[in-house]
Amino acid sequence: MANEVVHVLLTDYGQYGWGITSPQLPELVGGRDSFREMCADLKDILAFGGAPEGAQVVVHRQMYVVVPGGDEACIVRFAKDEYEFDRFEAGMRLTGVLRDADQRAKIMAGPKLATGERLFICAVPSDTVRWLSEQLLPGEVASLVSSFADEWIGGGKPIAEMPFGHAAKAPEGQEKHWSPLSDAGLTADSTLADMLMAREAGKIDKDAPLVAC
Repeated sequence: MANEVVHVLLTDYGQYGWGITSPQLPELVGGRDSFREMCADLKDILAFGGAPEGAQVVVHRQMYVVVPGGDEACIVRFAKDEYEFDRFEAGMRLTGVLRDADQRAKIMAGPKLATGERLFICAVPSDTVRWLSEQLLPGEVASLVSSFADEWIGGGKPIAEMPFGHAAKAPEGQEKHWSPLSDAGLTADSTLADMLMAREAGKIDKDAPLVAC
């Protein structure tokens, strides 16, 4: 279907090459030695993985980062689109936050993936709930980070950070710690800017992930 969106996650495994996965193509598995090879073969890999003909393909790069001062790891993801520079800047600022012990402890304290890593998605104000949730499997949680915090309420922060989860409802036993979209007056078409405004207005718990269906 021409209006279907397929998010493709290209993961940098360092000396082990590059891997490919997609939330929309759960059986897609592949790898190449270099990013260039992966991009050159991407069309054929997706066709083999069952991508619908004419689907809109959104490519994301992500990498594993060992957090300074410990043995924890996180995953940093950014889309290769017209906002790639802004997303990369958010990733660079995130790196600076991770190097500071106090800031690092706070940003790494949130929910993590089942595999134990914290996933950071480098976002921009116009990213919608729908577009962001399409990058996640049901039940997954990420932290949205954006470099436009300098222009936001209060200013002076290196990044704006928003915990964000993709699930029909909060995980059992965690209902009090997750904020549903409806409680915040948000919809799937709401943007990251809308989410942050809702949080500033007290409609979203500052530390609780926002649940998107």
